[in-house]
Amino acid sequence: MIAQDVAYSPEELAGFKAVFDDALASLSPLMLTTGNRLQIAQNVLACAATGERDPVELGQAALASLEAG
Repeated sequence: MIAQDVAYSPEELAGFKAVFDDALASLSPLMLTTGNRLQIAQNVLACAATGERDPVELGQAALASLEAG
């Protein structure tokens, strides 16, 4: 579950977006489902909520537990 009362700076949000975009770019077209896009976003935010800011770590978390289209 993603923490509801967390605030991020514009710079942090830009970094999260870059991780999200890179994760999407790494997927095959069959994996680019709405569900996987949502899962990637949730994974990035859940990892960030723990205090993680390393793009490599966030990227690994982003792609965890995706399902084939």
